[in-house]
Amino acid sequence: MNRLKAILFILIFTVSSILSKPPEIYKKAYDEYKIKNYDKSIELFNHFIDKNSKSIYLGNSYFWLGMISKRKKNLEEAEIFFLKTVNSSNKWKYADAYIQLDMIYNSRNDSEKSIKVLKEILNLRKEDKNLVSDEKLERVKKRLEKLEGSKKHNYDASKKGLDDIDKLSKKDDDKSINKLSLKGLSGKKSNKLAGVEEEKEKKEKLLNKNNNVNKDNSLSRGVKILKEEDSNEIKNDSNSEKVINNVKSSSKEERTIFSNKEAPIYNNFSILKRKYKNLKGYLKIKILVTKNGSVSRVKVLKSVWSKNIGKSFEKYIKKIISKWKFTVDEIKDKEEYIREFKFK
Repeated sequence: MNRLKAILFILIFTVSSILSKPPEIYKKAYDEYKIKNYDKSIELFNHFIDKNSKSIYLGNSYFWLGMISKRKKNLEEAEIFFLKTVNSSNKWKYADAYIQLDMIYNSRNDSEKSIKVLKEILNLRKEDKNLVSDEKLERVKKRLEKLEGSKKHNYDASKKGLDDIDKLSKKDDDKSINKLSLKGLSGKKSNKLAGVEEEKEKKEKLLNKNNNVNKDNSLSRGVKILKEEDSNEIKNDSNSEKVINNVKSSSKEERTIFSNKEAPIYNNFSILKRKYKNLKGYLKIKILVTKNGSVSRVKVLKSVWSKNIGKSFEKYIKKIISKWKFTVDEIKDKEEYIREFKFK
């Protein structure tokens, strides 16, 4: 009997060791990150994510991709990766991701969201003290007190606390490589930040019933893009311009060309966002246009989504764009356009 117990113990220990040991490609990706070879690190992390969608290191991978985006000053992309981190199964990087989200919300002077993510760190500590160190906990409490004590949400008053917390996050090595424990660090995927990501919606007005919204109403996983009476932002061409005021383009003239065509895309995204409250995304697309004004090719250059449903919406966007038509005056002999969409 004792011999059987010994064999069982060895078997469990061996399996646990195998599961907790990070794959080689993950270690290589992290090594590239440490020497600031970010492009290579991104490539390896993305490859790891594609091949290991169930790995306990998935959340860590999203976290380091978020740190790279932050260092490249792309805070919107970084936010998406940190949100993915806190929705992954392994909770080891939750606290650090929440801290980075706090930094991002601080840069936007959004104290309400900062308070919510900091409180999530306190909840993590209650759940398992191994997830939040004593030092980090004290820093978070001090910053939270300053934020909640400032009725005017004066971020300057609490910036020192923010910097202190960030230093703790930055000096943390990838502890999972040496210290990751399978016990207590993983759980079911959650959506705790649904409230954090909810934006205050503007008052909505009824759409003109004749508004030409594309009738393709199919999305995978049962989600439908419906022709609805939606926001006043696409009521006419001038309001459509406001919808894409955050989208980069080479000139005001180009924005005018595309605004009316892009409006249904943003309209349908607003419908989708109602179902997935914290859905965000960034999409960079190359559009090749023939001389007669039809679209010959639509190629995705870069794509980042906070939820998998974004990939389905991405296919829908490509389908819409492929049907666009341009007049000769609009394209002016230009055969290639780069469009950037920011969904938030």
